[in-house]
Amino acid sequence: MAQPMAPSCSVADESDLITNVTGITYLIDSTSTSGRTAAQTLQQVNYLFDGNASTNSDFRLNGSGSGSYITFDFKEGNQVTLSSVELLARQDRYYNRIAGTVVQGSNDNTTWTTLTKAAVSTLDWQMLQVSGSVPYRYIRMYNPGAWFGNMAELRFHGVVKPADVTPPVTTDDAPQGPVNKDTTVSFKAADDGSGVAATYFTVDGGTEQTGNKVTLTAEGRHTLVYWSADRAGNLEQPHTITVIIDKTSPVTTATVNPEAPNGGNGWYKSNVSVSFNVYDNLSGTAKTEISLDGGKHMADIHGTGNAESGQQIHGELPFDGQSGECGNGEVDRLQSGCDCPVGYGIRRGVRNVQ
Repeated sequence: MAQPMAPSCSVADESDLITNVTGITYLIDSTSTSGRTAAQTLQQVNYLFDGNASTNSDFRLNGSGSGSYITFDFKEGNQVTLSSVELLARQDRYYNRIAGTVVQGSNDNTTWTTLTKAAVSTLDWQMLQVSGSVPYRYIRMYNPGAWFGNMAELRFHGVVKPADVTPPVTTDDAPQGPVNKDTTVSFKAADDGSGVAATYFTVDGGTEQTGNKVTLTAEGRHTLVYWSADRAGNLEQPHTITVIIDKTSPVTTATVNPEAPNGGNGWYKSNVSVSFNVYDNLSGTAKTEISLDGGKHMADIHGTGNAESGQQIHGELPFDGQSGECGNGEVDRLQSGCDCPVGYGIRRGVRNVQ
């Protein structure tokens, strides 16, 4: 029978090599249920970090080689974020038992996530790259096949840190007041621990979405709820904001008192009062601008309407029938009957004009 060849040598980056693994972890051996002591488990694990390729571990499960494992518990309050794992099979004719071995992570020692592709059948060192950057308290070397927990050497690359128990913080750049155009709201999340995993949001109580921005186009009052999660699983408390998009100009009407000229030839012979009734359903009104006969802006009427409920505001401006001095401004309608026409327009906080 041909003898297996010696493993080839390669130089790996050791800048993130995790050292003293057996000193910073508790060990959980699949053979524990069959009576193996903690000291015996430690002896087996030490074979993996002794730099001697001729020794190998054995973690058979109840005498069977299938499904055995060794778990490294980085202890309460700590988590490890792995970048890769170097693995060397036993250096004899049973080297092919390493095929199918994977690295798994868990934070409760119950639910496991497979972090790497499966190892292949080879005598050489192999590097198993870890997908993602989620931190875990527990790391497990596992193989569903009949591998008997046989490994010659093992090297973890990554970083061990105190467990991240602080959720991320997310902010937004939503407008502080009503706007009269399509609006994009961006979310910015930060996490000093494990890092941000994702940002979530809903619009007007709709389906949960993932992303860093949302564009609102429909006119109306929009409720945005957003929050983020970090890689350690911490969830931020949701934030709720309101964005008002108002693309519709307000409506202004005017009433002249006296209603009809009380002098000859369509002229008034007494003072005239013009009353304004202003309505806007979303952003509310800022002021009504008044001008006379193409002249300069003459006066403002400020109202007290409730924009949220769509109430109307009212104002009144007296005109002297003897005056004849006229102005100009944002003219949308003309109310005749005075000694000079009255032009009026309504302006809101979002600058929509009739």
